[in-house]
Amino acid sequence: MPTAERRHVLRHHRGRRKGSQLGLERSSCGPTQGERIAAKMFRIGGQAPRWRWKPNPGGMERSIEAAKAIARRYGVNIPEDVKFVRDKNLTGTLKGRFAEEGNHTAQVAGLTEDAEGYVHWKDLYAGDTKIPIRINPEVLKSDEAVVAVFTHELYEIEQLRELFREAGERMQGYDFFAHVKAFERGNLHDLAWDAADKAVYRMRKTLREGGK
Repeated sequence: MPTAERRHVLRHHRGRRKGSQLGLERSSCGPTQGERIAAKMFRIGGQAPRWRWKPNPGGMERSIEAAKAIARRYGVNIPEDVKFVRDKNLTGTLKGRFAEEGNHTAQVAGLTEDAEGYVHWKDLYAGDTKIPIRINPEVLKSDEAVVAVFTHELYEIEQLRELFREAGERMQGYDFFAHVKAFERGNLHDLAWDAADKAVYRMRKTLREGGK
């Protein structure tokens, strides 16, 4: 996303009348107390893709390494400072993903505001040298889901990387929350699903044309 567009997203969320997921009114001088409570701890994860992902034949589950190779084959750039981890504690099935049931396809470490209300880029690493992205094993049972979910998570991380860099490696918690909250049209989380849908479309097109 161009710098001007990212700034537009940030200004949009600072100026909107509705607050966080709690639906609280926001004053022009900043977030309400309820919003600050909601933004104390938050994560990047799940929302709603438009393409229905095809399962692998026989429900075959890919290893993380195989999934990374598939993602790269279809154009997903995986940064050196990111790692994927299979996490059986993430709940939900691919079928449930499209039946509007509770579902977590992937999750990144939560960020907690400091005493001044800021969150920090370094905390996404969760004490590691790489940003861990936890993957629901169900995702590994569909190559299309792998391409979509990896694209989605990495889109958010790369856009946030630029935003944090421009802001001096820290950001107000309510601004970060506005970028990654679910069901907020036009924010980074929503745009990341657009990127995921396009990646699946390109994958299908490649396969239709005889590619691998």
